[in-house]
Amino acid sequence: MLLETLAATPRCDGSPSCTDIPNPKPHRIMPAKTRPGWYLWIDAVAGFWLIDGTTFVVGGSSGEEVADIAVRSSWRPREATLTRCGDTFEASSQKSSGDSAFVKYNEPIDLNVGPCLRMIKPSPLSRSVVVSVDPPHRFVKPVDAIILFDQSILIGPNGAQHIRCPAATGSMVLFYRGGQWSVRASGGEIIAINDGVCNEIDNVVMTMKREGGKLPSGPPGDTQNDASQ
Repeated sequence: MLLETLAATPRCDGSPSCTDIPNPKPHRIMPAKTRPGWYLWIDAVAGFWLIDGTTFVVGGSSGEEVADIAVRSSWRPREATLTRCGDTFEASSQKSSGDSAFVKYNEPIDLNVGPCLRMIKPSPLSRSVVVSVDPPHRFVKPVDAIILFDQSILIGPNGAQHIRCPAATGSMVLFYRGGQWSVRASGGEIIAINDGVCNEIDNVVMTMKREGGKLPSGPPGDTQNDASQ
């Protein structure tokens, strides 16, 4: 099987547990080069690339088209896809429409050869996930990890958050609403995060920068529709 370490569970069939996705099997995928996203840099921690949507292309660095999750490797530009299905993801090979399985969090997603991707969902309080790649491979984007976000990203001093910041004085929530990123600090204060502006919140210094395409003004999940207009 192409995805050796994925769970051998039934395909998502549009049942109530998969109501987010009318047809979870990807047929039409927005070109990765048009998908907007945001860089998030956190001092003394790491850099992240933030994107939202339903289906994400996984691929290599060759060719003019760059995948949503692009790794410097010999992979094709469209090696596989990851499709959000409820609280999990389905991984599908682009070589065969029948070769797919659900991802097991915290375990490698081994696409037979080449880079080893991992997907982590640290908390049941958020459906956002963190995608990392094992060394010596690196993402094409100059970041340490890619976050496929859904409404919120948890930041704080322990492993229950998407982004662990040991120096943080409390747990905070980064969220996107109405075209605006904001942080709810540990004390409950809501702080707007403006493009390119450095902010220090709960002893964490962060900067966000948007890149590419038309950004959505509606609720999270509208990125693909807005960007394709």
